[in-house]
Amino acid sequence: MHTIDTEPRPGDVAGGYTTSDRAARLLGWEPGRSLEDGIRSALDWIAVRDERLKD
Repeated sequence: MHTIDTEPRPGDVAGGYTTSDRAARLLGWEPGRSLEDGIRSALDWIAVRDERLKD
């Protein structure tokens, strides 16, 4: 997969993170996938999204 690193765009966040402790405590919910699986899935999506979303 070819990517190009550029400067941040206005409104881009510095990073993203989460913790599921509160959801587990309040809702009994736990993630079904690891952080690594989530990142892998996002990168896989980038590779196919234009083809899948075309009109």
